[in-house]
Amino acid sequence: MQQLTYEEMMLAARQVEHDRAVVKEIYERWPNVRVKYLDPDHVAAPNDKPFMVLEVIEGKEHIIFTCDSLDARVIEQLKRNDQHHVDLEEVFRRETEKIQKAEEYKEEQESGAIQDLVVTGIKHFNRGKLKYRWTDEYGEKKVAG
Repeated sequence: MQQLTYEEMMLAARQVEHDRAVVKEIYERWPNVRVKYLDPDHVAAPNDKPFMVLEVIEGKEHIIFTCDSLDARVIEQLKRNDQHHVDLEEVFRRETEKIQKAEEYKEEQESGAIQDLVVTGIKHFNRGKLKYRWTDEYGEKKVAG
């Protein structure tokens, strides 16, 4: 094993402190994200990157990405991933609201059409002898006949 110089040891110590700061920021911003260091002597392939960023979901680890070093690029990549994250419950809620509003509008339109038919029928067949009363969608009381 090669002996490190003092400068190399100090550089390595600074790198470890920097890496710790990045990992700390990741843990603070994304509590379910973990960083694993892959020992280069025990990686599956020689081109494997030494750091793996994982998301823990229901106790299982899912790889987000791998990287060569822990620096600001890792934080930026996680931020970009956050921007692409879709909250399915929120999307479902919004779509359900749109469908409900469309159905309510359709019912209002159908209700108004039925009321118009009733009024026309009363006017035509009863010549005003019968009165039809209803409240429109704005709460106004209407009378036909």
